[in-house]
Amino acid sequence: MRSPPLLHAFRRLLGLGFAVTALGGGAASAAAAAGALHPWLDLLAQFAPWLGLAALVGLLGVRLTLQRSRVRLGLSWIAAAGAAGAAVICAPELLGGLATPRGAHRASDLRLVQYNAFFANRDVEGSVRAVLAARPDIVLLQEVGGRTSGDRVERALRRTYRHGTPRSVWAKATILSRRPGRHRLLRWRGQQVTAFDTTAPDGRPVTVLALHNQWPEPLGAQAPQRSALAALVSRERGRVVLGGDFNMTPWGAAMRRQDRDLARSGLTRRTRALFSWPAQPVTRFRIPPPSPILPIDHVYAARSLRTVEVRRMPRTGSDHYPVLVVLRSEVSRPSP
Repeated sequence: MRSPPLLHAFRRLLGLGFAVTALGGGAASAAAAAGALHPWLDLLAQFAPWLGLAALVGLLGVRLTLQRSRVRLGLSWIAAAGAAGAAVICAPELLGGLATPRGAHRASDLRLVQYNAFFANRDVEGSVRAVLAARPDIVLLQEVGGRTSGDRVERALRRTYRHGTPRSVWAKATILSRRPGRHRLLRWRGQQVTAFDTTAPDGRPVTVLALHNQWPEPLGAQAPQRSALAALVSRERGRVVLGGDFNMTPWGAAMRRQDRDLARSGLTRRTRALFSWPAQPVTRFRIPPPSPILPIDHVYAARSLRTVEVRRMPRTGSDHYPVLVVLRSEVSRPSP
């Protein structure tokens, strides 16, 4: 029995949509998996999980809606190759995110919040309350300069956090601390890192570094920043914690290189597949996103600091979610 003309037309249109999804998602996913070859490909890699998901949907769709043919076979192979490529670069990170610890806290633990406060923050008071509710010892802030909403967030937090880096170095990142210390501004070949040497709750010294990287576009802009960061961190000694808005996702080749570079200095990334952007509408329709789609806020720490908890905090007025990281020293008492 022949199907009605309207149903037949709908089926053909649906098949065409799945064919385009399979071809586009598969090709883009496969290209993203080769991100190490060119910055354009690595730009695609920032969205690898979603491209891989599109390829998988396209694969299932063409298998269900298209008749057996060479076209269906070709589209299936393209989509399958793209989905497999995305899985190769994303699966280790996504699986690592599932194993993120969340243990009982101690008074001696170092609590740190990484937060891009956003120049156009929509809820200054709510943002301040969210940070204070996490009871961090250290707060890393980005986009807090000038006469902006982000600046108001910083000013309000400084009423509680009396120590940290001075406001004169807000351009890239600011560090706020409950305990006194010494601030430094590190520069090398276009990279700027804010540093604060202080004492952790366990009584031992710790160096905290904060930064705000450029976007991956224009192409290649992050490469010199990445190499300069590795050089700056390699000069630090003792227990080091590094955090910031890196504007890079962990399935991109650029961040995988950065992980290897920082590992040589004894730092490992503690934020695994922790999606943090966007928290606010990013289109002209002003529709709030149901969930973040990119993990671009990251925290690294010295191997002598064990991860107790890593979690994304509730949505605030910023376009980034705050991130809480709790660390514990493998040595429970201060050195004599």
